[in-house]
Amino acid sequence: VLVAAIASGVLIQTAGLLQSQAQATGEETTSEVSDLIQIDTVVAYEKRNFPTLGASVENNVITHLNVSVTLASGSNPTNVSEASYAIESSNNATFVSGNPNSESGLTLFQEQSLEDGETILSEDNDRIIIRFNLTNIKGISPLEENEKLEIIVNSPAGAQSTEKFSTPNNIEEGDSEIL
Repeated sequence: VLVAAIASGVLIQTAGLLQSQAQATGEETTSEVSDLIQIDTVVAYEKRNFPTLGASVENNVITHLNVSVTLASGSNPTNVSEASYAIESSNNATFVSGNPNSESGLTLFQEQSLEDGETILSEDNDRIIIRFNLTNIKGISPLEENEKLEIIVNSPAGAQSTEKFSTPNNIEEGDSEIL
């Protein structure tokens, strides 16, 4: 009887420990999924759409990406300026802070129900355009024809979304292309 009582006590303690670990894992997983920023569309712009770049950048290359982001369905409000971004091309890769005040190659544009300066996505229909100026971001270069591109969005709580693209086969003067 004594052995059975000790065994049942060990089983109860183990079950309690497993339940606590499972609950912590569930909360962590929910946190990582509940603030997911998803990439909606990416528009690539050829250099001549931005005349201020001058002759220092060659022609017929993609110098700017406008990445449209929204909240994934059911996500909690998320501050886009607290996210981080990874951009990887065929030739190089870099990490970019989502804070436009500390990253000269990044600009945020509010769309739909957001006011100027707002960086928090709180509704499913909120949309922010993140403009990456590839000529002002260290570690990445303007994109050439037929180049592979991967963009990873890391939300503040750790949720991550990834999208892969290819640049056009032919980049013409003044082109803007949806990737």
